[in-house]
Amino acid sequence: MDKFLFKDIRTRASNDDQFFVFEDEIFQILLAFQRETLSDNLTSLSSSMIVPSIVLAAPSALVAPVCFVTSSIADVFHIFSTLAKRYFTYLTRLTSSPNGIVNIFHVFNSILTILKPKLFEHLLPITVEEEILEVLLCAFAGPLAADQVLVLWDAMIGFDSTLVLALLAVGVVLTRQRVLEQCENRSQLKEALQNLRDVQVMPTLKFVLGQLEMLDSSVNAPLPDST
Repeated sequence: MDKFLFKDIRTRASNDDQFFVFEDEIFQILLAFQRETLSDNLTSLSSSMIVPSIVLAAPSALVAPVCFVTSSIADVFHIFSTLAKRYFTYLTRLTSSPNGIVNIFHVFNSILTILKPKLFEHLLPITVEEEILEVLLCAFAGPLAADQVLVLWDAMIGFDSTLVLALLAVGVVLTRQRVLEQCENRSQLKEALQNLRDVQVMPTLKFVLGQLEMLDSSVNAPLPDST
């Protein structure tokens, strides 16, 4: 597991111009987190059982933004540990929980199909779902600017729901509609969705919610009087 963490840091944090300065801190925090979760599971399970741990697809990416919040490694660890156990763990688990990745994907697909069915139909054959999955697994850490990641996670905490990730994913697709309509293969799609540093989280979330409100208003509008 230590080798996996080190490789993940080298692959992600070390090559990211936002996070490379926190490489040592990230490694220390992830080591402590893995040992904490392992210890928690050992105390709750019998020695004859296989001991699971919280598995994160992009652990270093999920730690790195928190390093901007405080210079205290202890505080960063506490914040990250809380986020991981309450939210991030659901991003790699097949569960019926509303916070689970299955439901996040369902919400993303449903909203995009309702708002832009032709766009979704165009993107589906070139694996838009796989590209969006990569972004969701790291809760947008890395693709987004660090300050916007924190804004997004603050909204996630405020609503106590990972579904804000689905809303932002929809918003990213909608605001890049013209570019995405020109994509003809996965490499073009990947390039269009790879760098989201220009995305502003709150305006994008409000835009998506506004689109849904407009749709709801039109659906529930009273029929015109035929008399």
